[in-house]
Amino acid sequence: MITISDQMFLSRLLGEVRNQPFAWGINDCNTLAILWMDRVSNSDVLLSVEGQYKSFSEAVKFYKDFPSWRSILDTLGWEQVTTLRNGDLILRQGKSFVFAHIFLEGLGYSIDRHKGLVAGRFGGQIDKCEVMRCLR
Repeated sequence: MITISDQMFLSRLLGEVRNQPFAWGINDCNTLAILWMDRVSNSDVLLSVEGQYKSFSEAVKFYKDFPSWRSILDTLGWEQVTTLRNGDLILRQGKSFVFAHIFLEGLGYSIDRHKGLVAGRFGGQIDKCEVMRCLR
């Protein structure tokens, strides 16, 4: 379960990355989500990811060999759910790897390689995603 302190951290984090440019392996959709996951799970997965790839093709290769989102989240006590709450991770399988989003106040936040931080409503698209929640 995320705390009020966690939600405040997430709001500050999103404010900080809003003005940072996209950078593969440093400031992308997955590193943002992993930073959040590490915060609420008291883990350090980001240490294994940050700076390990610098391009789309390197990211594809890296995530092909890296443990799956689902296996990491299962190990850390996250469970798949069907409704959205603040702090949930929304995982969408792309052609090459999983794109991660963080849900907060009705919006899914992610970092787009062309636009930087983006936020949007998922609506019917949520059926094509996995929603994961930290239950610890």
